[in-house]
Amino acid sequence: MGDRFETQEGDALTKIVKDYPLSAHVEAAKTRLEALKKSVPQADANAYARQKYEMENRTRQGMLSRGMGVFEGKPDTHLAAKSGAPAMESYRPPVPVSVPLAAAGAQSGVSDVVGNVVGDSSNLDKSPDVRMSSQNGTVGPAAVGTGEQKASVGSNGEATPIGAAGTPAPAAPAVSAAPAAAASTPTNHPVSAKQMKDYMKAQERAQQKAARAAKRRA
Repeated sequence: MGDRFETQEGDALTKIVKDYPLSAHVEAAKTRLEALKKSVPQADANAYARQKYEMENRTRQGMLSRGMGVFEGKPDTHLAAKSGAPAMESYRPPVPVSVPLAAAGAQSGVSDVVGNVVGDSSNLDKSPDVRMSSQNGTVGPAAVGTGEQKASVGSNGEATPIGAAGTPAPAAPAVSAAPAAAASTPTNHPVSAKQMKDYMKAQERAQQKAARAAKRRA
């Protein structure tokens, strides 16, 4: 990986020679340390005794065990260490320095955005809300909520046009079948029983008006 990692390479090779003196990679590690012009350490006596004990007490799995191993409910421990405390934690290798922080899972960029549940909804009624001034892509004048939002239908069940000041605009003569101007949308408050009754009456009057107009055309 280049000259930048010669220090890390030397530390790894030194660990092989010192802590694993009976490993098959010791000679290659010594040769590489000499090429890097680094000192070759002496083998640790405790590590040598431990590895020698492991090699002398290593057992091999028999033919019957290999055939019946798939049906056993315990793991194969023939190659496990015979001395020392068992490893109870999984080994997680460190992330190399060449890996970007985003790919390594570290936080990057804006990380101070939090979410919370709002318990008091009075701010929706007192502050300007874009939902009260726009509908169907048409943006109207900004309004301030005052409790329940009025219905977006007139007395005839049709959409109520909104004037420049937020008040119903005067009715214009019908010259075409173009849709009426967009009206304010209701808020997220629940509809009361009186409002529902008014809605149903307005809808019924609109249906009666449409039936009379169809009868006249017939």
